[in-house]
Amino acid sequence: MMFLQYAIFGAWMPILALHLNRLGISGLQIGYIYGTLALASIISPFIAGQIADRYFATQRFLAASHLLGSVLLYVIATRTTFLGIYVTMFLYALIYVPTPALGNALAFHHLPDAQKNFGPIRAWGTAGWVFAGWLFGAWLGLLDPVLRALSPAAAHALASWRGPEANVGQSLVLASSISALLGLYCLTLPHTPPRRAARNPWAFLAALSLLRQRNFGVLVGVSFFMATQTGFHYQLTPIFFREALSIPAAWVAPLLTIGQIGEVAMLALLPLAIKRLGMRTTIALGIAAWPLRYLIFALGKPTALAVAAQSLHGLAFAFFVVASQLYANEVAQGDIRASAQNLLVFVYGGVGAFLGNLFAGWSDVLLHRDFHTLFLLPVAITTACCLAFLLGFSERTRIAHLSAASEPTPSS
Repeated sequence: MMFLQYAIFGAWMPILALHLNRLGISGLQIGYIYGTLALASIISPFIAGQIADRYFATQRFLAASHLLGSVLLYVIATRTTFLGIYVTMFLYALIYVPTPALGNALAFHHLPDAQKNFGPIRAWGTAGWVFAGWLFGAWLGLLDPVLRALSPAAAHALASWRGPEANVGQSLVLASSISALLGLYCLTLPHTPPRRAARNPWAFLAALSLLRQRNFGVLVGVSFFMATQTGFHYQLTPIFFREALSIPAAWVAPLLTIGQIGEVAMLALLPLAIKRLGMRTTIALGIAAWPLRYLIFALGKPTALAVAAQSLHGLAFAFFVVASQLYANEVAQGDIRASAQNLLVFVYGGVGAFLGNLFAGWSDVLLHRDFHTLFLLPVAITTACCLAFLLGFSERTRIAHLSAASEPTPSS
């Protein structure tokens, strides 16, 4: 499930900006298109979490979402105008956005020790993202020299199949195929029924009440401001690689997967980091990786260093995003866990990311795509986020909460 879930995103997300740029869509319009994912994160997660927590088996909800998503991805691949892509992408985003968090909730439900087991299992999602990026790079001709040396006939057959019009927009067709496969596979996942007997009829309201806990409130607040910088990664990094670093189009997606390859190692180390360093230090390290990466991008040279800096995405994602999900699972009890995960999606992938998409698009236009100045903006903001988290999040309070939660309740 994890492999296919993130292979869908890995097929089109890293290089969609190149496709839109090729179609003549402006930087600000690219921001609006990426912003559809964030808008959907504002609208759909609580509804989806409520359905999965209360009324609909999670694996069936996931199956229906990915099968319908497959159709919409194919339609997006056929659109060439801003409005056509925007409307269809928004519909797709409404379908797709809740599925990663619900997949996490399904995994947490069935794993005997989520903190120990989730990281290595989530690493398969990273493997799926990397696989899709390299597979599409190969489709664009990345491995043609090797294939011609090994088998000229096979190289000729692939070139004939690909045709003269191969382009980055075909990544959406690949994603559509993977989505259809995942939709069918979800029907085989362990049955995860809704909790109809839950005492609280509104799970997402109970999840909101977690904000009264200082640590969780600080984490959610920092997540919001961190999310406002994601547009610089998803929208501008592929264009930065192509235009500023002069990397061939066939190499952009595979080189961007350096970050996901780093994720594999970091996800494997995540349980050990939390155990040895604590949740506070682990998340702080993940946040600190962001300004370091953007600072190297702002320098822009040497090219090898700028490309290698993409590996910091692995530390940033595993130690900040995934560790935050684990913390949400820690503090949310019983039947509100899916909605607690979706609360993070709402803040990080929703409101914060939407403003971030627009911020990156506006910055791109106003600064005339001066990458040196552009990347200094997220350096300043993510550095401030790291300091705020260190000042506001208490490891001692977290341990006290865990100890209180583990104490047996008095019997009547």
